[in-house]
Amino acid sequence: MMRRAFHDGAEFVNIALLDNDDDLQEMVSYRKNVTGVDHTVFISPKGNARHAPRIKLAIDPPDSLDPRSETASIGLDGHVMAGEVEPELLRQAQRFIALNRKVLSEYWHYRIDTDELRQRLQSIEESDEDGGEHGR
Repeated sequence: MMRRAFHDGAEFVNIALLDNDDDLQEMVSYRKNVTGVDHTVFISPKGNARHAPRIKLAIDPPDSLDPRSETASIGLDGHVMAGEVEPELLRQAQRFIALNRKVLSEYWHYRIDTDELRQRLQSIEESDEDGGEHGR
């Protein structure tokens, strides 16, 4: 997040970084075949984070497996925390979060491991086919 301020003709820029290297090291990435979301989804446990639970979406390139690429962060409440997300992609991310909020929270709090996370994640495409089944 970047904020600009002007004082006595000088421009001050304040940039807030939401991620640190520790967060990036613990992230797992899943593509559309797992999530149903058009862009890669990154998921992490809490680690040393000082932000609320969230997922990240690869923005540019959209199929990147590198969380250091251009991304956007979406909180488990469905709101954009950082970055810019096209409306349709945001709707997909919000559906994915709604379907998987419990398992995402459990992973965030280290209650399940990465293998169990993968097994329990629900694709938004499967949900559409099942008529919107929620939770696991």
